[in-house]
Amino acid sequence: MFISRAEPEQINTNRLDADFYRPEYLNVEQKLSTVATALLGSCGKFFAGPFGSKLPSNLYLKKGVPLFRVGNVGQFEVITDNFAHLATDVHQELSSSEVLPGDLLIVKASVGEKIAKVPEWMPRANITQHIIGVRPNGTFDSDYICAFLYSKFGRSQLERFSLGSIIQYLGVNDARSVLAYKPSSEVQKYIGDKVRQAERLRAWAKEVQAQAQTEIPLYLSQVPRYENKFFTAERSELNPLRLDASFYHPDHIELDQKMRAVGCNRLGAKCTLVKSAWDKKSKHFAYFEIGGLNISNGTIDPSIVKTEEAPSRAKTGIKMGDVLVSTVRPNRKNVAFVSEDYSPLPIVATSGFSVLRFSSLEKAAFFHAWLRGDDATHQLMRWNSGSAYPAIDDDVPLNILIPEFGEAFVSEWGEKLLSSHLASTASKQLVISAKLLVEALIEGAVTEQQLIDAQVALDADDSSLDREVLARLAINVLDGDGDKLFPDLDQLYDLLTQSQQLDE
Repeated sequence: MFISRAEPEQINTNRLDADFYRPEYLNVEQKLSTVATALLGSCGKFFAGPFGSKLPSNLYLKKGVPLFRVGNVGQFEVITDNFAHLATDVHQELSSSEVLPGDLLIVKASVGEKIAKVPEWMPRANITQHIIGVRPNGTFDSDYICAFLYSKFGRSQLERFSLGSIIQYLGVNDARSVLAYKPSSEVQKYIGDKVRQAERLRAWAKEVQAQAQTEIPLYLSQVPRYENKFFTAERSELNPLRLDASFYHPDHIELDQKMRAVGCNRLGAKCTLVKSAWDKKSKHFAYFEIGGLNISNGTIDPSIVKTEEAPSRAKTGIKMGDVLVSTVRPNRKNVAFVSEDYSPLPIVATSGFSVLRFSSLEKAAFFHAWLRGDDATHQLMRWNSGSAYPAIDDDVPLNILIPEFGEAFVSEWGEKLLSSHLASTASKQLVISAKLLVEALIEGAVTEQQLIDAQVALDADDSSLDREVLARLAINVLDGDGDKLFPDLDQLYDLLTQSQQLDE
């Protein structure tokens, strides 16, 4: 509820609804009037996907031309896990909504939260009606535009121009009307480079994880799959805890025998099951839930919750390096690695996770990768006690079999995989840094010249001024009193150096 008066010169004849003139929106408009701006529509061609009647779900295929749906557009990244595809002839009929490498994607109903760029490895794709496509024309640095729209000044305007009371929905024409802050091209490049570095770190992290999955031995692939509908189990194979037929499927028996024959042992010999309570003296805590897990890479983001509002399932105190195995729907490879330390806040996991703790971060990263493989998933699902909604007990992960990997192998890949998790974290921090720098420029906390000087120095292979800028960033603001956004700049630069191998 608010009461506000808009001056005649502030009135937009296309919008006479009161929400359009909320005080916070007018404040953003006033702040932007003090800096150089241009209409967002000037940055390129805007278009949207076809109406649903032209793109019914029965046209979706498993292979073909990729189709971007809302779930495929993340926060500055493309999510490839659930792509639908179109036949070539259907794609050609919808050529007006074709997107190409470098095009920007803005989700209409997630204003400012879901913005991504079509990657170079995707030569062509299409979008649904719920996504706005933007083909940059070079007026702005396209990655800088992403950072601006993610900033509070961009998001405020996207919200302002959206329509709807329950669900805000952004139209193509309204998106063009957003005022974009337009600093010098050098400043745009400096900020845009942070977004590009984040993209490179994400790509490198995925590449390391993909390589690990090919290098870590798997035994399920060596098991000939049993195709008959009927099977029997030997008396020696019976387990008094499980009398359901699916537990004794020949695929399970064969995998178990093969792994025992090569000397595999229980995972519980490598880790401990954590069930410790957490200290509720703090006003807030970092809460890890299954919904915060990114299945594609095994990362997980917590929500910050007031202790007095803690849900009943917030049970287990955890720490950086713990591996979280979901006890529901383990078939989806819901296994997460806690890659950040959120202290002094307590770190808490929902009771829906089995929490495993290893003797080192490197070992935790290695076994996290193994737990996301088919051998582990198959064994976890053997102990499933549900049908429509699979579930396991929290001690099941301790009892699955794991190969005796050599120490050198675990150390080598553990270090690489740990770096990949740190790179994923750093990529998020770089995206936030780009947003904060846009806000700091508009608010006068940093000058364009300071960022120009930093960019010139970087072009001369001197990172000292860039380090000075990044060192000023707190988690939510420039020059804030809170925790630093980049607590270890040496680590950040080391990760950026390692990720350059993708370009070589």
